[in-house]
Amino acid sequence: MSLAPLVALLATQLGATADRDSYGVPTIAAPSEPLAYEAMGYAVAQDRLWQMESSRRIARGRMAEVVGSSAVASDIQVIKTGYTDDELQVQFDGMRAKTRDNWVAYAKGVNRYIEDARAAGKLPKQYGEYNLSPEPWSVVDSAAIATMMSARFGSGGGYELVQWAASKYLKTQKCADRYLDVMDDIAWQNDPASPTTVAKEDEGQCTPMQFPIATRADTSRQLAALPAASLLELLPAIRIAYSEPTIDLAMQYSAPFKVGSYAVVVSGKRSRTGVPLLLGAPQMGHGSPSIVHEVVLKTPTLKVRGLDVPGVPGVLIGSTPTAAWTLTTGVADTTDIFVSTRSGDGLAYGSGKLAIQRSSRVLKVRGEPDQDVARQRTEFGPVIHEVASSKSVFVRRSTIWMRELQTYDQASDLGRCRTAKDVLEIGRNISLGFNLFFATQSGETGWVYCGLLPKRADGVDARFPTPLTPELNWRGAESIGAAVHVVNPKSGLLSNWNNKPISWWPNLDTPAWGALFRVDALRAAIPYSQLGPSDLEDVTPRIAKSDDATLGAFLPTLRKALKTPFGEEVADTAARELLGWDARNTAGSVGARIYSQWVREMRTLIFAEQTGNFMSQSTFDQATQPSVILRAIQRRTKYDFLGKRDPVSLARTAFENVVKQLSKVDRRVGTWRYSPSVMNYAGQTPVPYNNRGTFIQIVELGKQVSVRSITAPGISETEPHANDQVPLARGFMFKPVFTWD
Repeated sequence: MSLAPLVALLATQLGATADRDSYGVPTIAAPSEPLAYEAMGYAVAQDRLWQMESSRRIARGRMAEVVGSSAVASDIQVIKTGYTDDELQVQFDGMRAKTRDNWVAYAKGVNRYIEDARAAGKLPKQYGEYNLSPEPWSVVDSAAIATMMSARFGSGGGYELVQWAASKYLKTQKCADRYLDVMDDIAWQNDPASPTTVAKEDEGQCTPMQFPIATRADTSRQLAALPAASLLELLPAIRIAYSEPTIDLAMQYSAPFKVGSYAVVVSGKRSRTGVPLLLGAPQMGHGSPSIVHEVVLKTPTLKVRGLDVPGVPGVLIGSTPTAAWTLTTGVADTTDIFVSTRSGDGLAYGSGKLAIQRSSRVLKVRGEPDQDVARQRTEFGPVIHEVASSKSVFVRRSTIWMRELQTYDQASDLGRCRTAKDVLEIGRNISLGFNLFFATQSGETGWVYCGLLPKRADGVDARFPTPLTPELNWRGAESIGAAVHVVNPKSGLLSNWNNKPISWWPNLDTPAWGALFRVDALRAAIPYSQLGPSDLEDVTPRIAKSDDATLGAFLPTLRKALKTPFGEEVADTAARELLGWDARNTAGSVGARIYSQWVREMRTLIFAEQTGNFMSQSTFDQATQPSVILRAIQRRTKYDFLGKRDPVSLARTAFENVVKQLSKVDRRVGTWRYSPSVMNYAGQTPVPYNNRGTFIQIVELGKQVSVRSITAPGISETEPHANDQVPLARGFMFKPVFTWD
């Protein structure tokens, strides 16, 4: 890739300079932040203009006018539940002047590249394929991408319609007379055995927060107050709750779509070199080009290197000469669904009425007639669904609504932090739900649980939709980061893989945190001894190979179940493979293949007769995750799923069923091999083990701060830097060390 256009741009900007390393990562030095951001906009557009074009169209509900009907469902969802251009502009105008100046400069740089590329005939080929000319980039485009990303990674909850549908489904199954007991088992509120980010000895640094307390009577009363609605009538709303149309489209065009991320912070006392270490691996999906980009900015007031998202100004995760930080999704329940009924031209709200603001937008569809898409708003948030038969209206209320860019405004100062106090101040003011991990060159390490928690009314069961009344509505919101944070943990170590933050934190309507959780696999990959950068490098391949954190919990039952030989060669060989398995889902592992199928068979044997399969295998798997299976065989559930059945005998039957199923394909046990998920990059042989970061950085905060990182498949959309990091990804390696002076 030629640097000439970028160098020519910067040569006119008061002596600014630009360079790219051997992997194409741009380093931009400028005498002011706006000039650096302008050059950043130019460089990112030079690398990813078509990706930026796709992302802004997906984020603004304008993709169908380019690609046709395949994008209609996503565009309609965005138009109905996302922001208008005016609302995005209001958010932008609410940011601080220095942030606005940098965003405006970024857009200026993007537009300068568009002009240069058009003049040189070097626009991405897709513009020609779609007979499309790029429109000028605007701060609204950047705001749209930023808020779209926020909905995926910084917002939790909003699944009340899913839980309500599940309860309705259970009422049609054998467990109908005790369906609320089953709901308590699969959507439990707090498992004290679930692994937490905050260790017991550090809980004193946190201030307990208040959560609604709902009795069984409260739950029954709340469900009885909800309108009549069939499962069929709820399905469209469930798709919206999961953002399925937009996620499907984002996956095709390398826009951010996947939720995950893991992090490890090591203090100087746990480090072999006596200085803090940080491992950050945001999991945002894998595609060609990469979902994210990487950049270095150097100005008199800001020196920062790390992850940026094409189209969004600034570095979101990275390092400076004095500090490093990373983010993982927080999963806190910050979104609720409220239900009301039509009242004239508004909604019933207690004895009064809630106004609805109505507008529409024309949706252009390539090769098809235009569509007029209506949107409805209330003061609490958008209308996401209606059930005509009962005149019911569902409103989504989120603590991040119209606050997303506030977070980007605050986060832009992370690159200026020098102390834990600096980070904590930013963390308490971030509205999006993130785990913010940090380490400083002065030796401090820590974590802030960011976000805004709704103040819900007592008696509300947050798992289900809430009737929209003044009595049951929120009483405002409070900063999570101001109450829940840890600095310099006593163990010298902090780790997170989207797990529960602290022992007293409930699941509410996000029942993800049970006794068995993937962070255990992360922690098993971290040596107990003193740690160095190489130890953190070794973490990545170990957890990418999906060490199974559930095996240890089920092993006692399995050993009893398989203790007696079967007297049949295939079954006995399979039993030896399973009991000898190392709990790592390595490609070709026979034990891994048998075990994954055994867990699925146990799920079916334990639950299916009583609960049904929730209408799909994926929903069934999610509702009855391994923590639920474990509690069932330990008879710690409210509903007795086993009855008179013995768990050991059940485990043996499940194993026998697996052997029969696999034997139908091939009776040679050695052919029953595990195939890992892969990262598919255009024109490249698939790279196995996709359970890893989209961007991974390891930072050592010594006298000189050193950084190892990888952003596969590469920095740009086109060669020479489109796929030059694929060999690194295949070998679990990093780019050469970058050192801050």
